[in-house]
Amino acid sequence: MSPDSHEDPDITHLRQAIDLAARARTRGDHPFGSLLVAPDGSVVAEAMNSVDTAGDPTGHAETNVVRAVGHLDLDTRAELTLYTSTEPCAMCAGAI
Repeated sequence: MSPDSHEDPDITHLRQAIDLAARARTRGDHPFGSLLVAPDGSVVAEAMNSVDTAGDPTGHAETNVVRAVGHLDLDTRAELTLYTSTEPCAMCAGAI
């Protein structure tokens, strides 16, 4: 699905999260995707669910994307916006 160039950026990023979820499902995992976006609209990190493919029960898309930016300083991470394909579970909400 290609986003409309006049589409709201939030909708564009939500569509990207849903696309990641579809890709996770295609590879045999649960359909969840997540991405982190900088204030300028650039995608800093993206992740898919990896519970089935990696066997880690904490490998949800949201925790995977949070791990991906762990090297960034706290101020930089605080400026990022998280987009997910679904509402995060309690574990992911705590990690976020």
